[in-house]
Amino acid sequence: MEKDMLGNKKIAIIGAGHMGKAITEGLIKSKKIKPSNIFISNKSNNIYIVKKADYIFIAVKPFKVKEVLDEIRLFIGNKIILSVAAGISLEILLNYSNTNQKIIRLMPNIPVSENKGVIGFFSNKNILNSEKNQIIKLISLLGKVFELKKEEDLDSLTLIGGCGPAISAYFINLLSNFAVSQGFSQAESIDMTLKIFEGTVSYLQNNNLTPSQLIKSVATKGGVTEAILNELNINNVDKLFTGAMKKGNGKIKKLKEKIK
Repeated sequence: MEKDMLGNKKIAIIGAGHMGKAITEGLIKSKKIKPSNIFISNKSNNIYIVKKADYIFIAVKPFKVKEVLDEIRLFIGNKIILSVAAGISLEILLNYSNTNQKIIRLMPNIPVSENKGVIGFFSNKNILNSEKNQIIKLISLLGKVFELKKEEDLDSLTLIGGCGPAISAYFINLLSNFAVSQGFSQAESIDMTLKIFEGTVSYLQNNNLTPSQLIKSVATKGGVTEAILNELNINNVDKLFTGAMKKGNGKIKKLKEKIK
């Protein structure tokens, strides 16, 4: 029944950038949404696809949101808007659309294309509980949904979830580049490093371990791993990382101020 209910929903995705494409790919890969029920914007057909859809994803850059909502405002009706635009608050979205508009803010990350995303979820008061539950079922096709208590928590999700894949890739790149320096080919180094990260995640999940527990079990006293981790700690890598994340948080605040 759930599959049929979701499968009959028609979805408009306005914005064909990285996130718009990732959401589209994830919905299709889930096999729960009919591809024929997904309508993608090509910049000239926004009104057309909005008229056909039940749910409308706004996946354009933040400074394009007003332009898009101005264009489709008269055709939204009682349909539900799902905005993935970072820094665009519910208040702003309501100002750009209609005061009684049903709006949900989402903060997904790129792995939604593989149905393994992290998605922050926050809805406005116009969304009924039954509608919210239905949307969560839909978004869950793309990965793990985190329903947030405060809208401001979406900023934290932007840092952790939205930026997380690139940060993870940065550390994968560090280990891979070191492997190259040790004589392995680039292809071997990337394959090796990806398998290490994949295996580590699987081991943590299957054995119900926290990262700290795994570190403790591998970094035995007087061993090689302990020496490496001690060197990282001596050089305050954790503090450098926290500082970098705070820099990102500052960037979000500046973006929001600019939007206002």
